[in-house]
Amino acid sequence: MYIFADRLYQRDEIHLDDLKKQIVFTTINNTEILNWLKNHNFPESFIEDITNEDQSITYEENEDFKLAIFKYFVEDSEDELLYHANNVVIILADNKFIFLSRDRNQYLSQKVG
Repeated sequence: MYIFADRLYQRDEIHLDDLKKQIVFTTINNTEILNWLKNHNFPESFIEDITNEDQSITYEENEDFKLAIFKYFVEDSEDELLYHANNVVIILADNKFIFLSRDRNQYLSQKVG
């Protein structure tokens, strides 16, 4: 996970600070981010949408959050006519810009296994 605030912070230094403007880049299943969203009244249905790979492209918002879910496609290594779709999520919340995507290593380990 990376956070950009007054400088670039890496995983071992990260702390989400409600008083700071921060840009966060991390994986969809990052529990720290999911817990932060839950603690800041992010709707449970939005969290389900974020973690569901079958979720279609969407845009939703309420008074506190804006959520956009996009897809990126990866060609199957064994069949060039097949592809794998993965979520890319952008969340605007208070003074946070959160960018979530699937971990490349997680994708590769599931593809091989």
